[in-house]
Order: sequence, then structure tokens, then C-alpha cells
Amino acid sequence: MNKTNFLILAAAVMLIATGCILMRPPIDVKAMPNGHHAPTPGPEAMTAQRIRLAPAVCLAGYVLVVPGILYGMWSRPKG
Repeated sequence: MNKTNFLILAAAVMLIATGCILMRPPIDVKAMPNGHHAPTPGPEAMTAQRIRLAPAVCLAGYVLVVPGILYGMWSRPKG
């Protein structure tokens, strides 16, 4: 693997991390009767960003991992 492979893989990791951050729902903490606090997602958790955009960004990152690993494999000298 050379520098180009690592740059492609770094871009893929950044896309996956960005998609996960976009997918994270906002947390509305409400007190429960026993005194504990439980995070519950509010109604704004079901937005187009979290349902359509974020999974597409994650998928693009996962797809980019394959060329990041295979880049330059066939151009190497045999032996």
C-alpha cells in the first residue's frame, strides 16, 4: 500500500464519520419517575437528513474503502 491508498482510505473514514454524525438524533432528556434520566429521541429525529442523507454518506464511505484497498494492485510489478 502506498500514500494514495491511505489518502483514499482517510477520505472513506471521514465520509463514514460524517454520515454517523449526521445520523445521530437530538436527545431530549426527560426525568423519569424513579429519579433517573433516560434519553428519548424527539419527533425531530425522523428528518430527511437522518433517514436519507446520512445513510447515503455512510454508504459512499464504505464503497470508497474498496478502491482505497485495491488502488494500484494491478499496476505493481509481479514477482
